[in-house]
Amino acid sequence: MAGDIATYARETPPASERAVRRAAVEVPDLRVFAYSARLFQPFIRLLHRTSLIPEEWTAAIRGMDPEERLPAATAHQLLDGVVSLGVDPSFGLMAAREWNSGDGGALDYAVTSASTIREAVEAAGRYMGLVNEVASIHLAVSGGVAVIHVENALPMTRVGLDFQLGSLYRLFRCVWASGCRPSLRVLIQYAEPEDVREHLTTFEGAPLVFGSPHPGFTFDAALLDKRLTSADFRLHDTIRLHAEQMLQELPRSKSLTSWIESAIAAELPKGAPTVNRIASRLRMSTRTLERRLEREGTTFSNLLEDLRKRLAVRYVTNQAIPLGEIAFLLGFSHTTGFHRAFKRWTGETPLAYRKAHSGTARGPSVD
Repeated sequence: MAGDIATYARETPPASERAVRRAAVEVPDLRVFAYSARLFQPFIRLLHRTSLIPEEWTAAIRGMDPEERLPAATAHQLLDGVVSLGVDPSFGLMAAREWNSGDGGALDYAVTSASTIREAVEAAGRYMGLVNEVASIHLAVSGGVAVIHVENALPMTRVGLDFQLGSLYRLFRCVWASGCRPSLRVLIQYAEPEDVREHLTTFEGAPLVFGSPHPGFTFDAALLDKRLTSADFRLHDTIRLHAEQMLQELPRSKSLTSWIESAIAAELPKGAPTVNRIASRLRMSTRTLERRLEREGTTFSNLLEDLRKRLAVRYVTNQAIPLGEIAFLLGFSHTTGFHRAFKRWTGETPLAYRKAHSGTARGPSVD
């Protein structure tokens, strides 16, 4: 079904594989990030009441399995298409108000059944990937203020930001109802528009802070360990087991680690790349990149070291690549640095390794 929906969006064919030294790296929004079909149900309810959108569009999405995944690029293109048809600028806020309890599946129940406010927010951060792989949620405390901080790995339009924050507001209603409502502030990333009536309706009159660095919410940190009014520890334990299993089973055609490796390989001939440079190339913040790598069980420095080692072995065993060129291809400023690193990795000098493994090369590539 996702394939049928994708026909409504512009498709960009992937670039052909090239040698590492000439690698062209795609922005990883096509394959790394995806949304659950669950996120589209509020939009469908809203669009069903308008004649702007072709019925076959809404019918196609309605027919998706709730656990089916839609590539983020396709979803964003579809949303852009809807906006281009002339919907209200506050379309995202209105769609967020269509979000019902349970629309998020295991995510919703993990949040609402948590024992404390802190546990509810942490559950949201842990299981957000079940419905939205683009957004990350983090809890921070500073100066007596608790901040629910939302980071997006991809650029978001105002409609997308409005829906995201509005639906999260509804997801955390159990938190607001447990004592946070009086101190709640809603953080909105863009500048204040002339008309904020839809914002006030969606966020039920909570104070709005426009122009924030990131979307999110703040409230009194003293309330973090307060018991949630909807707490149900038996249900919470059961839901967490289910949610953990679902996380393990999420389909991923290419991990973020693979995209970062491709980006590093393309940058290596220019010198050892920094995490800031790779993050910029992949159009995400350094902090987001590091957190995503942590989620995949590695770090940028470990990834760089491991990739250099694997590429060094491939290059050295490839007789077509002069040994004097390999240091450059791997981002070393001097051949002596490369020789020391190679001996540390393999226990042999590059020349000795080439002689011992001649004829085993397959040519340099990053899968």
